[in-house]
Amino acid sequence: MNSNVINKNKSQSIPKLSSSSLSQQQQQYFIVCRKRIKDIKHLQDKQFEHEIKNLEAMQQCAYDQMRFHRIFAITTLWPPLHTRKEIMWTIRKMQIEAETNQNRINFIMRN
Repeated sequence: MNSNVINKNKSQSIPKLSSSSLSQQQQQYFIVCRKRIKDIKHLQDKQFEHEIKNLEAMQQCAYDQMRFHRIFAITTLWPPLHTRKEIMWTIRKMQIEAETNQNRINFIMRN
């Protein structure tokens, strides 16, 4: 009987929060966390692209640059089971922009 009295006293001393205020706080915190994660991911992607471009520029010839680009910029980003959307994003972001460079690389690779 004493334990029942203690449990009643404990439950009375704990302030009760309304469920609506708690859910709003959780939702707001979730949004803040999601934005932080998105911002951090964006910064990491930019840093990675910058480092890859610098390392590509340090290669001695166009063939070495192309090999480096294919090996490090594309294949290292693709662990197994990525979605087609992620793969296409990587190709779009890491693709060599100049068409003349692309034609030159294709010519070198054919010969």
